[in-house]
Amino acid sequence: MLKADIASFYPSIYTHSIPWAIHGKEVARSKRARNWYGNQLDTWMRETQDRQTGGIPIGPDTSFLIAEVIASRMDVMLEKLMRQKLRGVRYIDDYHLYFRTRAEVERALSALHVVTQSFELQINGPKTEIIEIPEPIEPEWKTDLRLIRILSDGRATGVKAFFDRASLLAQKFPGDSVLTYAVRKIAHWAAKLNDTEWEVVRSSLLRFAMAEPTMLPACSKCSKRTSSPVIASA
Repeated sequence: MLKADIASFYPSIYTHSIPWAIHGKEVARSKRARNWYGNQLDTWMRETQDRQTGGIPIGPDTSFLIAEVIASRMDVMLEKLMRQKLRGVRYIDDYHLYFRTRAEVERALSALHVVTQSFELQINGPKTEIIEIPEPIEPEWKTDLRLIRILSDGRATGVKAFFDRASLLAQKFPGDSVLTYAVRKIAHWAAKLNDTEWEVVRSSLLRFAMAEPTMLPACSKCSKRTSSPVIASA
């Protein structure tokens, strides 16, 4: 299996590549295509971000649709380069493609580099790997965290062990959302923790949030019983 994704997909999208995906690069650049809807979309997307051509807004459904237009065109181009029907899935910019031999996988990876570069995009090297199948159902780190029991024993040892293990796994798997998963899992247990354990949770979540600010939304939703969320109470 070829597992790959595009580096910083939404922030890296070149708005001029929108008409390239819809009309073709050469056609989109011609004068006769200036008022075609692909080029109009390019203009409107630039107007949403101070007329910059680099990146599209993250979050709006319009951005999801624009990204899918580009990614779908890349799917077609990838199949043409490979000269075969591809087997696998793509979720937004994450690819899981299956082949019979390692040589085919390596050829597909080379073709994927060509396709992404034609749209001014880059493959995310650290997140790209070739995996022998059958692959595990879930990542190793997730199984590891699932096995840790978080019990109210008055000593908070289970909570400490959980956060310590999550920190180590986050270092081992820097490309995965280990800490975000840990926060969501502890939120499920929050109402069952005693006061001593909750203090460990709160301090650990604040450490996580300082290390990775993108986790603030998940941390802010984690609360104990009827108390305020951890970020607000801190």
